[in-house]
Amino acid sequence: MPSLTGVPPVLITGLLFTLLLTGLFYGLWPYARRVFIHVLLLTAAGVLLGQGWFWLELPSLHVGDLDLVPGLLFAAALQPLGGRLPLPPGLARRAKPKI
Repeated sequence: MPSLTGVPPVLITGLLFTLLLTGLFYGLWPYARRVFIHVLLLTAAGVLLGQGWFWLELPSLHVGDLDLVPGLLFAAALQPLGGRLPLPPGLARRAKPKI
């Protein structure tokens, strides 16, 4: 069985935080017709920007090495850009759902 002792804890908590936020943004954000991959990429970019906030040693609320508040704020601020991102070629051929 492989050991996770070489993996920094911030990677595991960051991944879990990103997936949790992605699900919340995708399900609860008031914009219609969004592609899940856009929400995932923008949320991951927001969490990474929040980590940059931590590395600059600015004040924030964090769990271990993961910045919660700046990551959440950056991810929420990036979500309206999701409709302006181009679709990947594989998703462009799919029929869009009619709402």
